[in-house]
Amino acid sequence: MSIIITANDVHTLFRPSPCRRRVFLSANRPELAAPPTEYDRLLMREGREHEQAHLATFPQAVRPRYPVGDLSAGCETTRELVEGNMLVIYQGVLLAPTKDIAGIPDFMLLSDEGWVIRDAKLARNLDDHGEITLQLTLYADAFTDAFGFPPAALEVVLGDGTVTTVPFVEIAQVVAEISALQQAGDVPDEAVGWSKCSECGFKGFCWNEAEKACDPAIVVGVDQGLRVVLVRAGVDTYHKLAELDAGGLAETRKPRGDKLVRVGPSQAQGILRQARVVISGKHEMFAEPEHLPEGPRVYFDIEADPHDELAANKVYLWGVLTDPGDGSQPTYWGDIAAAGRDGDRSGWLQFLDHARGVIEQLGDIPFVHYSHYERTWMTKYISRWGDPDGVGEKVLESLWDMLPKAIQRALCLPIPSYGLKQVEQYAGFQRSQADYGGLWSVVRYREWLEAGTSDERERIADELLRYNREDCEAMQWVMEWAERAANGVQDS
Repeated sequence: MSIIITANDVHTLFRPSPCRRRVFLSANRPELAAPPTEYDRLLMREGREHEQAHLATFPQAVRPRYPVGDLSAGCETTRELVEGNMLVIYQGVLLAPTKDIAGIPDFMLLSDEGWVIRDAKLARNLDDHGEITLQLTLYADAFTDAFGFPPAALEVVLGDGTVTTVPFVEIAQVVAEISALQQAGDVPDEAVGWSKCSECGFKGFCWNEAEKACDPAIVVGVDQGLRVVLVRAGVDTYHKLAELDAGGLAETRKPRGDKLVRVGPSQAQGILRQARVVISGKHEMFAEPEHLPEGPRVYFDIEADPHDELAANKVYLWGVLTDPGDGSQPTYWGDIAAAGRDGDRSGWLQFLDHARGVIEQLGDIPFVHYSHYERTWMTKYISRWGDPDGVGEKVLESLWDMLPKAIQRALCLPIPSYGLKQVEQYAGFQRSQADYGGLWSVVRYREWLEAGTSDERERIADELLRYNREDCEAMQWVMEWAERAANGVQDS
């Protein structure tokens, strides 16, 4: 019996990141996947609500009736609706037995030019969502094979309600690749990556396998392209990687887009150093970090939805931990933004007002943050809502990114990622909440907005603010730990 490829299989290949192994595992070892996270369930709920909202604009929509799972019967019922010139068919079944593909698009609309296939997606643009175009083209191929003529157009209703035309593209090669992966005898080789794998249900399985195999992909700095080159050359463990000559590794060429580029001496030295500390389990101090001046400091952290499909790039929590530098306890301030544009603007102005007070009291002190996130969002919000008194620009000028200046510049750590959560754990920081993280925070914010009682709203707010405060405290902890390391002080 041939395998039928669906639009869901296309999504599996490309989301949450392109991965051939996930296609095989989903088809052959689905039990290895972790259960959906709260964030996954939020996305699914948001997707259903978006689809239902669009469906509500078509009161004349008809849905084909057929036994659950019987795609052949569903396709025949859909054929009857198409031949009956129904204006809107909701979740019609398209089956193309000669091509071994099938799909259930959200909407099939009869227009003057013919049938239009339309899907509802949370994405707000197609630039980073090539899988959507492929999914809709799969529907088009199935429609053409099932009914003998092509659809007039392909469309998607985006997360902001905009209806956009989608081009027809070549799908045969992708279908063939998915089919081959699903029927492969062995698990396909695929490089792991901390960011790449972070939202995949198979991360736990794949990462454990990579650790057991001492896969060089675990080493920070070894990207997917370089890992392929290394493995082909027989360097299939990080122990073998650590034995390479720095000069030879620097001259190694790896794919980047359509080109081959040299690794280069700086990156080669960093990769070999990283391999050494992974093997030893102990960090190395290899240079002098950039030091913060003595005195007051602010630790600055924001929470924003990393997926614009849900929140239109909205910062929903601004947090500041102020250390006066005189030995007294740091003080925390945090503000959760209310819903809508008014809430977004109010949250920004509340932050500016608090920052103004800090600067007036302590002067132009450094606003310490971790990675580029805060600078990116500050710039966006100055453009979005303005900067009436120039406080935002003052904060921008005072931003001090501790990741490149205090960590990456001087320390090599035996961890899979230099994100704050991994660095703080290595440095010994402990949080008070069992559940936390950026996506956890997004879910809690949604629950805060939808809370039915003031007690529930207050409880969730306490969790959110505690998480953000501990992000700030983790930065302070890591900063002080790095300063002690630079001074040769070993923590017990």
